[in-house]
Amino acid sequence: VEDTFTVDEVREMLDGLQMVVRGEVEMELINTAHTNVLLLRQIFSQAEKFYLRLQSDISELENRELLEQVAEFEKTDFKIANKINQETSKPKLAPLNEGGVSELLKKEITKLQA
Repeated sequence: VEDTFTVDEVREMLDGLQMVVRGEVEMELINTAHTNVLLLRQIFSQAEKFYLRLQSDISELENRELLEQVAEFEKTDFKIANKINQETSKPKLAPLNEGGVSELLKKEITKLQA
């Protein structure tokens, strides 16, 4: 049994979905910003312990070339991580039977005793 929806019902569903997605994305962006603030605070705090004076160049944050390099690094880093995950999920060789190993050992012992 297939449900049939009117144009208005579909629009209503899509509008609701759009609001949910927008809220989730906004929350994730805010969370990421807060995490970055905490990370920077830790870095500056550790630097102060060693009497280092860190300075940041705000203009570097808007450098498109550097932002593209970071994006490219993320792509290659995720590809490597996915490749490693795929390799670890490959099936491994089945272990030998206990009988087969002990049989081989018995044959070797017999050879050595002869």
